[in-house]
Amino acid sequence: MLYLLTLYLFYRRIIPKYIFVMENITSIDPHWYHYIAINNCLHFLCLYLLNYISIQGSASPAKIITLLLFLASTYISFFIINKIVSDSLKRHQLESIVVQDPLTKLGNRSLLWDNLQRLIDNKQAFSIIFMDLDRFKQINDRYGHVVGDQYLVHYAQVITHILGEAGTVFRFGGDEFVALYYGKAPQKIIQELQECREWDHGAPCPFNQVSIGTMFCSPPHPKAEDLLQQVDHLMYQNKEKKSY
Repeated sequence: MLYLLTLYLFYRRIIPKYIFVMENITSIDPHWYHYIAINNCLHFLCLYLLNYISIQGSASPAKIITLLLFLASTYISFFIINKIVSDSLKRHQLESIVVQDPLTKLGNRSLLWDNLQRLIDNKQAFSIIFMDLDRFKQINDRYGHVVGDQYLVHYAQVITHILGEAGTVFRFGGDEFVALYYGKAPQKIIQELQECREWDHGAPCPFNQVSIGTMFCSPPHPKAEDLLQQVDHLMYQNKEKKSY
């Protein structure tokens, strides 16, 4: 009778939460998956022993109460784990909103700053690539702001694919993007970023040019704001050389 009474509750309330936890536990720490698996085995073993003891000898209220308390503690533990994972996902989503550009899904200026400062603190050698889309206002004026947004999204996808795992792209603001390249950026990469040869695949409209400033940074490093200011100046120097 006790088993039948708890069966519906188990499948209606516990199983969905268990599936949710198993699907999202890695958002906290992959090791938690193993801990929960061990915990489940222990719960099953205890439940088996309690049932075995309960059917031995004469029935007593103490046996039923013990079994009920164990089942209650099992359910409560699943609810607690579910709550922890759910809150962790919400916190992760909020953190992503804070450091992610909502349009391009790239890291924003705040995340760029954190990553740049980490490279400086670790005394690593890296390159900063500052990109400014040329005549972007003409895109908005000619095709509309919706296409202009699609233009930015598509450009973000193209340059992210070009850099691959060798670098990380951030949206600095407006039509400006910054990439951190881990090491000295080859001229071939810079040329690919300028030409955007993959642009036509799914592009919302033709591609205008992009002005790029690049700088290789090796320790000892100056301040992060000084590095960004220098590479920004190099980008504008290259932009002024162009004739439109």
